[in-house]
Amino acid sequence: DGLSFIDAAGIPLVFLTAMYGLVELARLQPGERVLIHAAAGGVGMAAIQIARSRKAEVFATASPSKWPILQAMGIDADHIANSRSLDFEPAFLTATAGAGVDVVLNALAGEFIDASFRLLPRGGRFIELGKTDPRTPEAVRTAHPGVTYQAFDLANIGADAIQGLLRQWVDGFHTGVLQPLPRSVYDLRQARQAFTRMFKARHIGKLILQTPRRFDPHGPILITGGLGELGRALARHLVTTHGARHLILTSRRAAATPDAAEYVADLRARGAETVILHTCNIAVRAEVAALLAAHPPRAIFHLAGLLDDGILSALTPERLARVLRPKIDGAWHLHQLTQDLELSAFVLFSSVSGVIGAPGQANYAAANTFLDALAAERRAQGLPGISLAWGLWQQQGTGMTAHLGEADLRRMAREGFAPLSVDAGLTLLDAALGRPEALVVAMRLEPAQLARQEPLSPLWTSLISKRRPKAHISAASTHALSALPEAERLAAVRRMVTTATAVVLGHSDP
Repeated sequence: DGLSFIDAAGIPLVFLTAMYGLVELARLQPGERVLIHAAAGGVGMAAIQIARSRKAEVFATASPSKWPILQAMGIDADHIANSRSLDFEPAFLTATAGAGVDVVLNALAGEFIDASFRLLPRGGRFIELGKTDPRTPEAVRTAHPGVTYQAFDLANIGADAIQGLLRQWVDGFHTGVLQPLPRSVYDLRQARQAFTRMFKARHIGKLILQTPRRFDPHGPILITGGLGELGRALARHLVTTHGARHLILTSRRAAATPDAAEYVADLRARGAETVILHTCNIAVRAEVAALLAAHPPRAIFHLAGLLDDGILSALTPERLARVLRPKIDGAWHLHQLTQDLELSAFVLFSSVSGVIGAPGQANYAAANTFLDALAAERRAQGLPGISLAWGLWQQQGTGMTAHLGEADLRRMAREGFAPLSVDAGLTLLDAALGRPEALVVAMRLEPAQLARQEPLSPLWTSLISKRRPKAHISAASTHALSALPEAERLAAVRRMVTTATAVVLGHSDP
């Protein structure tokens, strides 16, 4: 009870492994000391919880970047050491006044195993999980009298034993002694990235693979900014192309918007059964809560936004808030207040300004970058989320880009950025809805124009066929190098090489 399927997916293997190793094999007792290697991984974090539930004293290793995770679990600095150096041996011997530990739960190899054996000077139990560098119990007894060595694999312990362990940890979760681990969720189509991250030990807790979510157009669909030009085009598209029948459209004026009644009639003529116009300031949490309580959606498209362009030095707190609130606050309220809803889609209309930057749009770029990050955070939690970073839309003069003049459009065309027709944009939307990525840039590029840029932005180097620039280190540079004091030459060589390499690779700076 109280666990989502995503929570549950990260539990069985790691808790069964840790429980079998510490409880069934090591017979860990209250007051004993246990060393848990790779303690910020899934099995390690589960083992910490189990060891504490048995009132054992926990010593843990992890890479230094993960120490804050262990500290947040209540392990103090004297009980934490680096899993990538042998310093844990003298550190923990000092912390225990030479007594060492009683149990080692191992996931390391080579000399790290030997150092761990030496942390059992009074004898003890060594439980091998990693099995990348197996030893024999006989050899361990000979080299380390009093130490028992056991390696195991859950697949070999039998169904009855597993069922008994499952019952134990189910009880632990019901009583709150055990808690679900931190986890990052990947779309099943991103399994390669997930395993690469695991191989490099960059994850915390568990990595979860999730079957792809599919946008369900048949339930109620909420569109914020639904009475703007782009919102209207989207609503018509969802009705005519996807078969949507129930729409909830919000704006600051809703039914008071000019020609709103005609717009609703048009949607119904196209096949919509219910079209609700709801007045809502999406930046006000109470209004969003009231909206969701009255009309719980099955899918959300967040389009609401405002522009207040100007150079950075002219931005004021008021101008910043004007742009950030509908984008950021609105998205955040929708994110937080729909946690218990089974949404099939959570689509954020972002802007390419947050990806590549845009003159005079520091506030707008920041707001959209937040949307991009929120979509990634939702995906990592196992929730639906995609941020579409749109390029310029070819609107009819009433949208947010209506202020752009011919000179602006010509400048953008020279830079290689052409406006999207509404039909092309909606086609890109349909393609993006099925993608596994949290951020998709949807824009129209003109490669020939981009290729003329000097220098070409590193963002486009993989898209544009263009000869790499050449770089060389001049004779004058090498002569200057020889004139430097010997102690300064290595740093100078590094600067020269990285500068030349950056040029060749197309990086903006060394």
